[in-house]
Amino acid sequence: MFIGLYAVAIAVATSLLAGTVSALRHGRMIDSAATSMAVLGISMPDFWLSYVLVYALALGAGIFPSYGFVSPGVSIAGAFYSGFLPALAVAAPMAAAFTAHPAHRADRDPLPGPCAASPARSATAGPSSSCITCFAMR
Repeated sequence: MFIGLYAVAIAVATSLLAGTVSALRHGRMIDSAATSMAVLGISMPDFWLSYVLVYALALGAGIFPSYGFVSPGVSIAGAFYSGFLPALAVAAPMAAAFTAHPAHRADRDPLPGPCAASPARSATAGPSSSCITCFAMR
């Protein structure tokens, strides 16, 4: 339960940061980087990311333990330290999904053709099946 809540906290913080930076710097290199990282995070298998994190951060750099877990009842600092890699492995795909969710990108691209007109103008011009479909799909 501790690692799950820890993972959700990491995912929400990471996706809020990435989404905010991406929105503030729309169309720039940082926006493209955040979007690319989100797509990469969604596409990457979870088990492979876990292996890479253990190899790079535990075995390679020696920053985090590669096995074992300290219970929060024993030491809260030890629980945060020993549970970081599992929580990060669970949080990365969640953060990527939160950041690249289609609802967040819905209003960033202009709509082509008859969907580009305002709903009031389209309504006074008369219904067309393509306009109705576009507005229904919004």
